[in-house]
Amino acid sequence: MAGSTNTVVQTISVTAAATGVHDFRFAVAGEEDFYQSEAFSVGGHNWAIRYYPKSPTATAPGCLSTPFS
Repeated sequence: MAGSTNTVVQTISVTAAATGVHDFRFAVAGEEDFYQSEAFSVGGHNWAIRYYPKSPTATAPGCLSTPFS
């Protein structure tokens, strides 16, 4: 196409590793859909853990899947 230009866009992602420990304990006693931890901070962000004991996506007993968003 006459007169057109191609634009090249480059991006760089720089990440810094952060580690932390959160002791999440609960007693499975009711019919709750999920259990949620208190908020905690790691790497400058606040996080909370939700555990779904009756998850239909569980693949094996004793395994835990942790999706983050």
